[in-house]
Amino acid sequence: MAEKAIIAELDEQANIDYKSLDLSIWRRDLEIMDISMTGDNDKDTIIRSNHIHIHGIKLIPYLIQKKVKVGSIEIDTSYINFSHDRLVIEDTTDNKAIIKEIQIGDLSLNNVQVKYTDKSKNLLHIDDLYIQLEDIKLNPSNIDSGTSVDKLNFSWSRMNYNPLKGNYIYQVLNTEYDQDDEKLILNTPAIKPKYSQEKWAAVNPDKGSRLEWKSNHIIINGLNANYAWKSKEILTESVAIEQSDLIVHIKKPKLPCDDCYKAFIHEQLLNLKIPVSVPITHIRESNIELDIIGKEDQDLNVTFDNINGRIKNISNIPQLIKKQAKVTADISAKFMNESPLDVDFTFDLDNKLYGYSYHATLGKMNMLHLNTVFQDEQPIAIASGELQKLKFTVQGDNRGALGTMDMDYKDLKLVVINDEGKKKALATMLLSIITNRDSEGHRKGNMTSERDKAKDLFHQWWITIVSGFKNTILE
Repeated sequence: MAEKAIIAELDEQANIDYKSLDLSIWRRDLEIMDISMTGDNDKDTIIRSNHIHIHGIKLIPYLIQKKVKVGSIEIDTSYINFSHDRLVIEDTTDNKAIIKEIQIGDLSLNNVQVKYTDKSKNLLHIDDLYIQLEDIKLNPSNIDSGTSVDKLNFSWSRMNYNPLKGNYIYQVLNTEYDQDDEKLILNTPAIKPKYSQEKWAAVNPDKGSRLEWKSNHIIINGLNANYAWKSKEILTESVAIEQSDLIVHIKKPKLPCDDCYKAFIHEQLLNLKIPVSVPITHIRESNIELDIIGKEDQDLNVTFDNINGRIKNISNIPQLIKKQAKVTADISAKFMNESPLDVDFTFDLDNKLYGYSYHATLGKMNMLHLNTVFQDEQPIAIASGELQKLKFTVQGDNRGALGTMDMDYKDLKLVVINDEGKKKALATMLLSIITNRDSEGHRKGNMTSERDKAKDLFHQWWITIVSGFKNTILE
């Protein structure tokens, strides 16, 4: 009789189909094979599963109290394809719901493929999703506040997020989360541009920078996913980003973007809708390459290699910002894989102009690398020279940046070149007289830049440093 009742209930649902159903009262067991649910047009499959096994069904609580209690539910080899438009949540606030409560001891989904399209038509695609939930309680009349889960574990083999109007695809491969360890491991996360460098300029004529990023893995410690789900807060103990590579292709945009606004990093953090707290972030063995396309499409490269460091006090939670309003970072790297570079950053989270400061020390370096600084605007080139030590300090905010540069060098020789790249002898002689006035090889200069609100913080850092080199060497 119970089996017939379930079959009758399923048959009443015109968009639900299944191959077979087997109910055993004595084993308190229900198995449904090849079940699927389609959309309103009976063509578009929303959910399909090869096998659903429900074990430990308790009939008495349902008959007397209208409470569904089961020991476990296993759902194997499933396909889920739905969009925000299909999500219809029935209003049950009138407390007339037939089922008063649902309790599930263990719920596991294995080998699930998910495709979800949100209301903005952004697509999320996950392969081989595994989810395990323990001690689940649901109140159908109040899903938001009447839901609790004691344990959550999950993993997947591949995740792609493709924003409809975005320029990048976000990927994560082979993700694992164990609530006992409170550790989330994201293997091979990546940000990939949708368009080639040639097509980028046509699609984004007002954007000069195009980036590519990947990392071996990101490890997030102290993350309680169940608490994050309930509280809508992401609280962690630490994050480690290991062996990442960032390549930024920089080219002057075809069109200006006067009405664009690119928020600073800490401004973006403060504007996040989800509260976030990361007390410490480790960066290990990472690299940054700036691929700069300058005058006459000449390709110049600036690299920061073997980057290691720590970032402290990342948060957008007001109570935590009151206790500590500064995000600090200590970073070490090799500039052009040659010169040791140490930088200390500070970001002010309690500043309406999103202030920041940084202090850097750069060791010995062949000064020919600095030709990237002069290539674009002045007909000046460095013929030879060795940097002994460089220090600079900068303070900036949403209006601009100011700083000072202190440089020790030897054997610096500058030449003036024409548009064909050939040396101008007379101009070079005059330049030599001007620039060699400091016989000790020690110079100080000023650094300055105005805020280009269509560019990000990295751009302001770069143009401020470039201004310092030009002012220090040429004036």
